[in-house]
Amino acid sequence: MARPIPQIQSRSRRHQLPFTRMLVTLATAIAVALPSTRASATESVAERVLDCELCPPSQKREQQNGQRPQAPALGATLNRQGFPLECETNVGFAKSVGQIYVDAALVALMLVPHPGFQWRPDSRRPFRATLSWPWSLPVGPVTSSARHLCRIDEYRSHRIVLEPGLVLGTPPVLFVRPGYRFLWHPADSLIGIGAGIGSTWELTGGLGVRGSASPEFLLQLGKCCGFGFALLSVRLDYFFAATERTVVTTNLGITLW
Repeated sequence: MARPIPQIQSRSRRHQLPFTRMLVTLATAIAVALPSTRASATESVAERVLDCELCPPSQKREQQNGQRPQAPALGATLNRQGFPLECETNVGFAKSVGQIYVDAALVALMLVPHPGFQWRPDSRRPFRATLSWPWSLPVGPVTSSARHLCRIDEYRSHRIVLEPGLVLGTPPVLFVRPGYRFLWHPADSLIGIGAGIGSTWELTGGLGVRGSASPEFLLQLGKCCGFGFALLSVRLDYFFAATERTVVTTNLGITLW
């Protein structure tokens, strides 16, 4: 008597195909939009190098002591952006250093996961550890900015998010969460708050693929308006199929924007 195992495996592969196509499509969309954002970050890093290397000694001492740089003196020669002409010296070298720094930061932060945990109140094992990689792309208008002697740091609150991840356990659960986030971070604050909405898609062995509605709360820690922040996310998933429909997830990690 033939066993129905091939049919089960075929059905599992059919469930996995739409999930894989969705992940590849979203990753491609973010990859297409990423170069312009990376270029903006490179400009910011280049301007930081210019601040450090080319500002007058009095300005550099103020920055090293954590003081706010003063405005250029009256009568100083400024460029069209309102910066001293000294800021344009060796700009090519500064941009090269900035490009290397941004590329290294992008690779590191894309590979380092955000640890977290889940609470599944309907499960026999309600608490589970998670690892996720919440990649985000800032879009839209500038909502905060900070002007310095040789640069302007800009911050965009609107984010497109793609978050693949893994729920540790037996069996492990793979998931991906496309979504949207809004983070409000004033220029003079070390704290930003925000919210997001998305949909988590889980792939579990033997259960196929299921989706959820997924609102979240966000807390961002760091100095606006450059890049490099600590981000805490707390979200609620309500799944539309199978058991364990209510899931609360929290994670903490370092983000570039």
